Amino acid sequence: MKLLRGFWDAKRLTSTLEEAIAKEASTWRPRLLKAKVNQDAEIGPSERDEAVRWLATLSTKVQAYPETFAMSVSILDRFLNAVKARPKYLRCISVSCFFLAAKINEEDEAIPSAEELVCVSECGCTANELLRMERIILDKLGWNLKDVTALDFLHIFHALLTTYRPQLLDTYTCMTPSRHLAHLTRKLQRCMACHQVLGFPGSVVSLALLSLELEMLIPDWLAATFMLQKMVKVQNESLIRCREVIARHLAAQRDMTQNMVYIISAPANKSSKRKVGQIEDDDMYDGIKRLYDQDWKGDPEVVVATEEVAMVTGGVACSSQLRQDRDGNLSPTLPPLQPITAMI
Repeated sequence: MKLLRGFWDAKRLTSTLEEAIAKEASTWRPRLLKAKVNQDAEIGPSERDEAVRWLATLSTKVQAYPETFAMSVSILDRFLNAVKARPKYLRCISVSCFFLAAKINEEDEAIPSAEELVCVSECGCTANELLRMERIILDKLGWNLKDVTALDFLHIFHALLTTYRPQLLDTYTCMTPSRHLAHLTRKLQRCMACHQVLGFPGSVVSLALLSLELEMLIPDWLAATFMLQKMVKVQNESLIRCREVIARHLAAQRDMTQNMVYIISAPANKSSKRKVGQIEDDDMYDGIKRLYDQDWKGDPEVVVATEEVAMVTGGVACSSQLRQDRDGNLSPTLPPLQPITAMI
């Protein structure tokens, strides 16, 4: 019965993937931004990437779904591809794209009003200007906002992998499929802030990211990649080039993170409520290396975090480890660490 259920799950997922590929083939166009000639007259690649990072911050601030962020970036890129806008309007355009995406993906009670969104985002425009820009975007895109995003493909690919290879994460203690998908989603969101990926369809971007992840996870990653590649019918050259772009972008971001300086601060009281699939960056990226350590043994229900922080004090490195007490609470030997930007 279990095998039969897995067979039907795979069939449904394959059918969903085929529908997404067909829709992408009919709607996707390369969205490459050219280098700016006039600084004040057009939006360049760097401004676009900065706008996406700003949208990511806004999405975290209002606790929006990852689908909302992915759709807002998709709407933004489609609009910038359709019109030439001035950089001074970019914040207003970005927050309007987010407002439209929130109306489609968020629960009714979670959708902020125009006034609330303007206040929270600090976008510098009024609620009336946001609503006017929203109407302009709808007119330019023909009121067609439902596009297949790279996140949609990532969900399908990951579900197919865990269906065909249910033992994929068995070796990694405490790493569940949902945790792994949340980790991949965070990586994909970072890739969205790279204008170079706009030259590839969302299916290729997701497959390239997943292929890089599989290369770190399993020895036969190439066979798993090839299985998905056949379903999507992606050319080797396109997949390899996209892998290189994503690998360079993520490596550059890791280098930037390593240049952070940390100071000790008092622990802050945080709400324990959190949306499913939304795991904080520090928890995920500090924890993923530990979770993939095959020699580490622990309770599969409890993740014990380890933080190693280099303190810039006379070249002496110190580390702190969070240990679990008998009551199941995490008791840090040092207070939480807060990053600040170093002036070089």
